[in-house]
Amino acid sequence: MAEPRQGLMPLLRDAVVRAALAWARQLEAAGQATAPADRLVETMDLLADSAHEVLVARNQAARTPPRPAHGRTVPAPAAYSSPSRPRRR
Repeated sequence: MAEPRQGLMPLLRDAVVRAALAWARQLEAAGQATAPADRLVETMDLLADSAHEVLVARNQAARTPPRPAHGRTVPAPAAYSSPSRPRRR
């Protein structure tokens, strides 16, 4: 839904804004206030901004490595060292 170019949100926004603009023209031609249509366009802009925030959060979450479960930490791998042996002379 938050896909920037091919998702549902941009298509929905475009359709609603076009309908609201046509509605505003009809209201204006009839001598009525266009405020309801203007509010609809503003609401769609806010919805599009929210969808963008979701997209950014989703992308950020995809880049974040998973955290260990509550309080458990994964120990760092121990450095391998060979057992010390006395040197032969």
